[in-house]
Amino acid sequence: KIEQLYGTELHNAIDFVWHVGDLVENGHSNAQYWSQYFAPFRHFSTAVPIMPIAGNHEHESALYYAYVKYNDISAFDQASRISEKAWSTQIQKTLFITLNSADEGDLADDQKHLWDTQITWLENTLNAAEANDAIDFVFVAIHKTPISEMWVEGEMPYIKERVLPLITRYGKVQQLSYGHTHSFERGIYPSQVEGAGDLSIVCVGGGGGTRDMPKSEIYVQKDYPEINISLGDHFFVIGEIDPATHSYKFETYSLGNDYRPLDCELVDSWYGKKESEKPGQPAAYVIKEDRDKAVLQASDFNGAEGLFSAHFQLKESTETYDNPKIDKIMDVRNIYWTDDNYVPVDQNAGLDITRYEFPAGELEVGKEYDWRIRYRDNNRRWSDWSVGNMVSVASVNWQPVWLITSDSNWTVKFEKTAAAEVVLNIVDMQGKTVFSDHKTDSGSVSFAVNRKSFPSGVYLACLAVKNDKEGDSEIIFEKVNDSFVF
Repeated sequence: KIEQLYGTELHNAIDFVWHVGDLVENGHSNAQYWSQYFAPFRHFSTAVPIMPIAGNHEHESALYYAYVKYNDISAFDQASRISEKAWSTQIQKTLFITLNSADEGDLADDQKHLWDTQITWLENTLNAAEANDAIDFVFVAIHKTPISEMWVEGEMPYIKERVLPLITRYGKVQQLSYGHTHSFERGIYPSQVEGAGDLSIVCVGGGGGTRDMPKSEIYVQKDYPEINISLGDHFFVIGEIDPATHSYKFETYSLGNDYRPLDCELVDSWYGKKESEKPGQPAAYVIKEDRDKAVLQASDFNGAEGLFSAHFQLKESTETYDNPKIDKIMDVRNIYWTDDNYVPVDQNAGLDITRYEFPAGELEVGKEYDWRIRYRDNNRRWSDWSVGNMVSVASVNWQPVWLITSDSNWTVKFEKTAAAEVVLNIVDMQGKTVFSDHKTDSGSVSFAVNRKSFPSGVYLACLAVKNDKEGDSEIIFEKVNDSFVF
C-alpha cells in the first residue's frame, strides 16, 4: 500500500512507526519478543524508527525496557524507577507525547506514584508546548482506552477522568490515540478551548489478536455519542503531517476480518488544518409543530470543510442555556453494528442533521421556548451559535392542524368546533408579510397558497384563531406552524 501511494519503498516513505502497545502476549517471555514483535517488524526496524508504548501485556517487564529505550527523551530522571514510562519528542513542528497505563499490579511499590507524577509532567509539557511558537500540533498516545464501544469493560477511569479533561484544555492537542480494544474506533471529544477544534479520539488496536466484533456475546458494548465509527477489523493507519501547510491527514486501511476479508480498503480518513476558518453562523428558522411531534429546522451549512455535526439546544424563554431542556449533537454518520453479512451499518444513513425531531409532549402548553443551533465541520471546528431563533413559540397547543404540500400549492387545514375568525399570515425571513387571508367558517377551514407566486426562499406560516367578544377580538389560539421552502 505504501509503494502504491508513494511510489517508493516503505523505508523511503515512512519517517517512523507509532505503536500503541501490546507488542507480545506476555512481556516476561523472551521468545515472544522474537516471534511476535521483532520478526513481524523486521521490514521496518532495519531502517525506520519504531516508537512503541508499553501495553498491559508487557507487564512492565524488565525485558521490555531493555529492548525499547527512551533514555534521551524520557519524562523522568534516569535514576527514577519510572524513568522511561512516559516520554515526549518533537519532530519538526509536531510534539508527540506517550503516556503509561499499566495495570496497577504490574507497578512496584516505589512506582505507585506514577499516575500523579505523570499528570503533573503532562500538564507542564502541554503548558510549554502551548507557549512555543515552533509547535503547531500535539499528538498524545496511551495504551488503554478512555471509552470503547466494542469493549466497555476495557475502559480505564484514569484516562477518562484525568488525562482527557487535562488535554482538552489545550488548543494545540489534536488527537488521543490508544489501543487495548482490538478494533478501530474514532470519534470527537469536546475541547475546552474557545475557538479551537475538538479532539479526535482514535482506537488503533488493529494488529494481532482476535477482533472485538460488534454483536459480541462476551463483552458489554455501547453506542457512544462521541464515537462515530467502530469496525472489528485488522487495519493500519497512515498519517501525514505537513509543516509547510500547517496541516495533517490520516487514512485507515482495512484487511477486514474472518467474516469479511478486505484487501487494504480505505475505510476512514480525517484531517486537521491549523489555518482553516470556522463554519459560517447558521440561522435557527422555526419550531415546526405537528400533531404528535415538533421539529427544529435550521438553515443550510455554510463552510469550506464540509458539515459533520449539528448541535441543537432548546430552553424555556425565561431560562439560560446552561441547563437546556434539549441538548442534542448529531453527526452525519454513526457506523455501529453490522448487518447479517457482517457489513458495517451506518445508523445515521439518510439523516438530515439540519433538523431535529422530538415528541411534541416534551413542550408544555402555555410556555414560551427559544432554541439555537451551531454546526461543526470536518476540521472539528464549531460555528458560532445562531442568534436566538427567528420565532419564539408563544403557546404550544396541539390543535389538529394539517400541512399539505403539492407541486403547486401549500395548504393549511384547521379543524375548529365553533364559529371564529381564522387568520393565516405568511412571512419571509425578514419578517415581511407576503400573504394574508382570513375565514370565519365553522368546522374545517382550509387555506390554499399558490407556491409559484413566491420567489425562491424560506417562509413561515403563522396561524391564529380569534374569538369576537363584544366587539373586541381575542386570540384564543396562535401558533407559528411551519417553515417551508420554495
